[in-house]
Amino acid sequence: MTDAVILVGGRGKRLGKLTLNTPKPLIKINNKRFLDILLKKISILKINKIYLLCSYKKEQFFKKYHLKKINNCKIICIDEGRQKDTGGALYKIKNKIKNNFFLYNGDTYLDLNVNKLSRFNKNNSYGTMAITKNINYKKNKKLNNININKLGFVYYSKSRTHFMNAGVYFFKKKFLNFIKNKKESLENDILPKLILNNSIKGYYTTRKFIDIGSIKNLNYLKKNKIFLKKKDTILFHGGGWKKIEKNKVSRRKFNLECKNYIGSNKIYNYYGMIEQTGSIFLECEYGYFHSSIFSEIFIRDNNLKLSPIKKKGLIQVLSILPLSYPGHNILTEDVGKIEGIDNCKCGRKGKYFSIEGRVPGTEIRGCSDAY
Repeated sequence: MTDAVILVGGRGKRLGKLTLNTPKPLIKINNKRFLDILLKKISILKINKIYLLCSYKKEQFFKKYHLKKINNCKIICIDEGRQKDTGGALYKIKNKIKNNFFLYNGDTYLDLNVNKLSRFNKNNSYGTMAITKNINYKKNKKLNNININKLGFVYYSKSRTHFMNAGVYFFKKKFLNFIKNKKESLENDILPKLILNNSIKGYYTTRKFIDIGSIKNLNYLKKNKIFLKKKDTILFHGGGWKKIEKNKVSRRKFNLECKNYIGSNKIYNYYGMIEQTGSIFLECEYGYFHSSIFSEIFIRDNNLKLSPIKKKGLIQVLSILPLSYPGHNILTEDVGKIEGIDNCKCGRKGKYFSIEGRVPGTEIRGCSDAY
């Protein structure tokens, strides 16, 4: 199991009057608390517990979040006391954290699947830090000379670089033993020691990085409607579960999670394959796949004879689009059944079908999640 820790103790003095009565992570951006946005993103991971390390206006965090659950993930608020810096806050929970953990700054957002940080960390290092591009590297001197060597370790470059700390980390539990006292700073004391000891890896990402620590950045987020749900959004997805079949969730749960992020019910799966590029079978509102005017589908039994409606078998797909190679007629290793013809509740004509999965024992391959 893995835990998550979010540093929410700072006041955010650069935000002036905005944080007189409200802690920085609880500031609303387009009517949504920034911390709520961060918690929702974290909770979809396989997280055991989320710890909020609180100090400034701590009672607000305890009232809104302590012992509450989000996506079955328990939130625990910790009063870090009057610690001088982030290292002191982490020192406070040394005996509470029992697992490896992700660490987040409570005022930054990185649009990254942080599981990549843990998968990237497979050696004797203490952890992995996310690194992103610093577009203002000439003006910002903080951690502006970090780089990543060929083995993936972070090191200090002799010259200034375009890289910066993205404020998201994966740490092994043993990292907490590296914190020796309450006065240390994560950024100014602990991370430099790890870097100099060649003990922390770096994962470079170009994914969106957002810092809410200044009035300028807040105004940008509000003006550009960042984090604002768009009801006219349409999401198409495909690829199947393949090697992560054990993590498979129902269509209903998948669509609900997507809706929580994009604010739209228009979420559709599709069935297709690279061998028949150009032809896809799109899912309708009722969860069935439909043939296009360019394609056709048949279901065949174990003897390769055509199966009747409602009887499952191997899926055969046909398309008139492939011309330069023999991809117009393919017998797949997928199992499904034709549900009906011309009578789907969505109103679309032609065959409509469902898919039950792959033939047991077939090779897992594909261009989506077959890593």
